[in-house]
Amino acid sequence: MEKRAVLAFVLSMLVFLLWGYLYTSKQEKIYQRDYEETTAIEDKDRVERIEEGDVNNSLSSEPDLKLPIKDIKIKGDIKDIHVRTDLTDIILTNRGGMIKSLRLKRYTDDNDSPLELVSHNGDNEPKLPLYFESDSREITYLLNKAIYDTPLTELKLTSFKPEGTVTFSYFNEETGVRVTKSLTFYNDSYRIDVNTTISNPFASGKDTAYRIYWGPGINSGKNKKDRSIYEGPTTFVNNEKIDDKPDKIDKEIRHEGDVLWTALQNKYFLAALIPSKGKDIASIIKKESFSGPDNDKNSEQGISVGLEFSSSGREGGFDLMLYAGPKEIDRLRSFEVSLEKVTDYGWFGKLAVPLFWLLKFFYSFTHNYGVAIILLTVVIKILFYPLTNKSFKSMKDMQKIQPQMKILQERYKNDKQKLNQELIRMYRENKVNPMGGCLPMIFQIPVFFALYRLLMVSIELRKAPFIWWIKDLSEMDPYYISPILMGISMFIQQKMSPAPADPTQAKMMMIMPIVFTFFFLNFPTGLVIYWLVNNILSIAQQHLINKKTTA
Repeated sequence: MEKRAVLAFVLSMLVFLLWGYLYTSKQEKIYQRDYEETTAIEDKDRVERIEEGDVNNSLSSEPDLKLPIKDIKIKGDIKDIHVRTDLTDIILTNRGGMIKSLRLKRYTDDNDSPLELVSHNGDNEPKLPLYFESDSREITYLLNKAIYDTPLTELKLTSFKPEGTVTFSYFNEETGVRVTKSLTFYNDSYRIDVNTTISNPFASGKDTAYRIYWGPGINSGKNKKDRSIYEGPTTFVNNEKIDDKPDKIDKEIRHEGDVLWTALQNKYFLAALIPSKGKDIASIIKKESFSGPDNDKNSEQGISVGLEFSSSGREGGFDLMLYAGPKEIDRLRSFEVSLEKVTDYGWFGKLAVPLFWLLKFFYSFTHNYGVAIILLTVVIKILFYPLTNKSFKSMKDMQKIQPQMKILQERYKNDKQKLNQELIRMYRENKVNPMGGCLPMIFQIPVFFALYRLLMVSIELRKAPFIWWIKDLSEMDPYYISPILMGISMFIQQKMSPAPADPTQAKMMMIMPIVFTFFFLNFPTGLVIYWLVNNILSIAQQHLINKKTTA
């Protein structure tokens, strides 16, 4: 039975790793409505076709204005507005009132530069975050191509000036269309409040739909993709989180109901659109033409996420909040819209939450996540101490009755039913539990998986150093030192433990350190440190028990 338990553990590890490779989310639901595919616009003639009037708009192709797009005059000078806060460095453009660049000061890319979240696809006139759509292609053209008026060229926030607003305004004399877009920034937050009002004389007497988007894509730097981590659009609607895999989005996807937020996420960062009210709006996910460095169909880079608002009559508008920044759980939870659920801790998520709390608690006074992981391991070991003691005692007891087991196995080698009956009787008489030696291993499986997921997705571990060669606890050990040490510690631990009676089981146990070392080569270094320290503590505990037994 002990052999079966060990085998079950190994198989569960294999299943877990294969599951992580093949799938990106434990609860993935795809809701799609069949919309007609939007016309693809080739990069090489995108600008020319727009000027001729071929504007890509999935809401409608019917013009509402009497003035063709080619006759609409766009006046004014394009300029950038630089917004600086303690957390971000943002560049806005007055063409469309969109976000041209959004850099995170406290997070760096592979070149140690502030991480850029805005993806640029290489077009001459790319779509940028906070671009508009309406059910009129002429209005869409005006909203995005117009040169808005704004008195500011720079906005700098500090602790003495914690918030500020950049207001873009536009009025087109030929059409009577008037637009105001206000963006409010906060010095100590990644939050941006977006307030928009649109006056459209041609919408009088009918309902009009307006959309605002983040996208296409969210930049993730040059970090290696991990297929076990979901990256792409996520929507929280009707109290349910829905992930739409990028490779499944060939048409527009629409989610209706009580929409709390829609977001585009990668491993550590997200851009979320959060409406001031969730009802009577829709979340829109669509694939854009994207010619950037990452144009893989499985990538989130060509995806835009948006919110659709409806208005009656000529006056329309909407309020929403944009969160563009790191997936820091405490920040996400502070918005009270379940935004923290964008981070998926996997099957054992409920166990990962207290582990994460303990990890952050230890970090608060060690200021080193490697040391915090070691302290967390000690706490877990103390909690499992009674079980481990019982396990070691059970293995010692099993070792004592091995001669009797061999006699019974030889005597009843042709009668397995009788052999099982006699073995059960022998266990009962000697008060031995054959499964006792494997209990700690079995109970540690959920802890291991929860910690694995925690270390994989927690941004706090991103680029967190430990000692010497370990510069990033969320990545594999570049020199394989820690997994090799872990394998050696596992081998020593087995040598100190009583040998199994079954020769086949004994051989399998000897192979286990090699198998685990191979598994751990590509695991986050933080997880390897946990297992290594756990083995060292087990060796110390085993030594004390052996000493007491022989005394």
